[in-house]
Amino acid sequence: MNILVERFEPLAVDVVCTKDSLRVVLADGREISVPLVWFPT
Repeated sequence: MNILVERFEPLAVDVVCTKDSLRVVLADGREISVPLVWFPT
């Protein structure tokens, strides 16, 4: 079984930083959200 994977760079279309998290919306509709406590100060 062969699988063809097309490589592409994800493109951010929106970035929102709230008091508690950082959220990035990608052009393909996916959203990535991480808590700010994960980042060192």
